[in-house]
Amino acid sequence: MRSNWQRALRAAIVSATALVGAFGLWYAGGGYAYWMAGIDKANLQQAHRDLRLIRNSLEQYRMQTGSDSYPATLHGLKAFAAAMPLVDPWGNNYQYQTNGSMYTVYTAYVKHRFGTIETVRVVSGDSAITTVER
Repeated sequence: MRSNWQRALRAAIVSATALVGAFGLWYAGGGYAYWMAGIDKANLQQAHRDLRLIRNSLEQYRMQTGSDSYPATLHGLKAFAAAMPLVDPWGNNYQYQTNGSMYTVYTAYVKHRFGTIETVRVVSGDSAITTVER
């Protein structure tokens, strides 16, 4: 006859084995990939909001300075948008390129679900923020 602690131990071992098995099936079935895709989606939405703010700040800079050119760096925009992000949701710096009369702001990240690289970009004169997979 078994004691109560032996039954409890056996039940705990069976439960742990079932939990590990369920996790293995979830992971093998792509559950992890879909979970990471949800994180990518939230970060991508944040990147789009950030790029809209940067674009609006760049246009505000140009209007308020009366200049035909954009600032040489994004740091020059801090006066126009105090909460302007310089780092994307993945922890990388936003990339900014300008020739004075035009600009491009972009960031790139690796999609967890597929392992491909996606670039999120806004270009002067464009009202849309584009996402391109490479």
